[in-house]
Amino acid sequence: MRHAPNILLLCFDQMGAHCLSTYANSIVKTPHLDRLAARGIVFDHCVTNSPVCGPARASIMTGLYPSQHGVWTNGIAPVEGTTSFAQVLAEKGYRTSSIGKMHFTPDDHAWGFTHQARTEDIERIDPKTDRYIQWLEQQGVEYRRFAEGNPSESGLPLEQHQDYWVASESIKFIRENSEQPFCLFSSFISPHDPVNPPSPYHKQYD
Repeated sequence: MRHAPNILLLCFDQMGAHCLSTYANSIVKTPHLDRLAARGIVFDHCVTNSPVCGPARASIMTGLYPSQHGVWTNGIAPVEGTTSFAQVLAEKGYRTSSIGKMHFTPDDHAWGFTHQARTEDIERIDPKTDRYIQWLEQQGVEYRRFAEGNPSESGLPLEQHQDYWVASESIKFIRENSEQPFCLFSSFISPHDPVNPPSPYHKQYD
């Protein structure tokens, strides 16, 4: 396992290809994603296995169609015994982690991840178990402020924004696991509604 490659899977909720300059958007600037694309492979003819979040994520995890893994809509658990790529990698000695929005059913379904730091979108957040909300409270910020703001700006500063937390936790995991092969599923909530980026990004585009 010494020479096994590390795996970083980045997921952005509801971000279409048309939102990326890699796909010839002349307005939106995504320099870091462009750099990743330039060093890797860009898929020009892909479609999701499902337009619904839960089934699409289950297909990512299993490589199966919804008709096979059984998650045909949100709130449905996968067929018992369904194997995920994280389970296979964990069995091979990988340190596996899921950070951010997972939208799994049931909520505590691990899918083979040995480390988890989850947070969900506003409609699914449970303050008792959500790691981001717990972190906010440790910073002295009440949970209610997370849902404040409007479609143009978050009610929180950049350093306390949900996506910033996902990125920070992901970076922390990578730095702490540099001595062994890891697989990190890092999943950002944005640009899923309520579409309220922190300042100064709320003024970056019309």
